[in-house]
Amino acid sequence: MLSPQRVSAITSLPRPVTKKQLMSFLGLVGYCRHFIINYSQLEWPLREICHAPGLVPSGAVSWSPEGDEAFVALKKALQSAPCLGTADTTLPFYQHVDERSGCMTSELSQMHGDKMRPVAFFSAKLDAVAAGLPKCLCAVAAAEIAILASRDIVGYSDLTLFVPHAVDQILNEQKTSHLSASCYTRNIACLLESPNVKVHHCSALNPATLVPLSDEGLPHDCVAQLELSCNPCPDLSDKPLSLPEAHLFVDCSARRDMGTGENKVGFAVVNENADVICSSSLPSHLSAQAAELIALTEACRWAENKKVNIYTDSRYAFGVVHDFGALWKHRKFLKNLIFTNLES
Repeated sequence: MLSPQRVSAITSLPRPVTKKQLMSFLGLVGYCRHFIINYSQLEWPLREICHAPGLVPSGAVSWSPEGDEAFVALKKALQSAPCLGTADTTLPFYQHVDERSGCMTSELSQMHGDKMRPVAFFSAKLDAVAAGLPKCLCAVAAAEIAILASRDIVGYSDLTLFVPHAVDQILNEQKTSHLSASCYTRNIACLLESPNVKVHHCSALNPATLVPLSDEGLPHDCVAQLELSCNPCPDLSDKPLSLPEAHLFVDCSARRDMGTGENKVGFAVVNENADVICSSSLPSHLSAQAAELIALTEACRWAENKKVNIYTDSRYAFGVVHDFGALWKHRKFLKNLIFTNLES
């Protein structure tokens, strides 16, 4: 339980004026973060104020309406902080976790009589990569962070993790090509292969979620949702189609002319009979990867409303179509990465 003296000392602090004062306030409140529900989500606007470009420790901070609300909300959260129970390592632990607005929120509890008693609250901001994943995969990242956050308290005691998404099905059945091999292995080891951890799917209304948002709590199939969100086109497959109308082969060339020193870039699209469908030279500033994407684009334009197999020897182009394209679209920077460079 937080002492009244500590709560009074923090809540009586005036609004910070400099970056150093604001960082000191966050340090004092952060010491009590286990008593504050959704701490990371509450304090994030203040972190953004601290990290303003060019702001030195003695510089005056520029307060925003969101920052004012966060400052007041943290003080109110301290004044209404719950009494937490002392962890008993001889009893099993139960942890509820959820992800909201790029933040992990979690509650660790144990049975006390016939009711659950909270032991600690955890929260953390997801990194930029995890926050850019589809909603169901964000829940996987949040679950891993929650287990690591509570490890100092739980130790090797039995832990049951409740998540409002089918984490086990996602990791076992879903082709998580949008996750790196190291990230996928880390999730498997932490969530599914830890001997003391069991993961269960629960409703969205759990102690970590509290009041759900309007789009939360709707029944859904996580694997099916990921198939839709991570597949750029429903009729796209990485397996050759049977009885296609045509077989197209795309290739490009990007080399430096030894005589002039200029780059020579071009592409071609041919069919199974070696008939040239289209070919063209390209601006010299384009790379071989950009040329491969242009070749695929021209092949797709020619094959509009047709059933075709398109073959490429570029692993990069294959990955853009089947792995990264939908993820870039989800993160809303597809045009900046590809089309802007091609149009220039």
